[in-house]
Amino acid sequence: QRRGLTVGDSLAATLVHSYLNNLALFVLLPFGLINLLISHPLTRGETIGLGLATGLLFLLFVVAAAVFFVSPVRSAVLRVLHRGMHALTRRDIGPTLEDFEATLTRGMKALRGRPLAIALPLALIVADWSFTVIALGFCFKALGTAVSPGVLVTGFAVGVAAGLLSLVPGGLGVQEGSMSGVYALLGVPLEQAFLVSVLFRAVYYLIPFAISLAFYWRLMREVRQAHP
Repeated sequence: QRRGLTVGDSLAATLVHSYLNNLALFVLLPFGLINLLISHPLTRGETIGLGLATGLLFLLFVVAAAVFFVSPVRSAVLRVLHRGMHALTRRDIGPTLEDFEATLTRGMKALRGRPLAIALPLALIVADWSFTVIALGFCFKALGTAVSPGVLVTGFAVGVAAGLLSLVPGGLGVQEGSMSGVYALLGVPLEQAFLVSVLFRAVYYLIPFAISLAFYWRLMREVRQAHP
């Protein structure tokens, strides 16, 4: 807001980024599941569980795509959200949702007019996920365990997807448990797989978050100086 952006602009950009970011992960997930099914015979219950989780994730992406790219669907979803929030909180968020819808509609129209404008964000997202997988591979090496690229990507994709589906903030606990279980199925000792998942959590989430607090403190100081 200090830089002239409305709440709708910020929210729309954040949601589009989240959609593209998770879409890149969804591309990895089928590869991981196929590799898991081929390399390790699962029980019927495990197969059904993985199938249901994959189907739910696919459904979420379809709904998200419809909300972003189909205006009537977006309007209907926002109306339901408006009524639900009003029933729960007795607050009218209609103006905020209208601002958001107008911003997202304007953004989608701009992307259709300049489809290549999305190429750089997509390239950066792919690079981000690639380096994330590489970081997980270095966590394995740091603990003296070598895994093949197929095993590495499989555990990563399934573990992170499980964390997203759990709706637990950051997938805390769910991601580590799922990742450890998948790597154990693929032949990595369970204790080693758990230590790797915890080290990855620290390297990828906790340390960057701690560093970001310094930038956040500086930003808050600038805000206080601008609005004493």
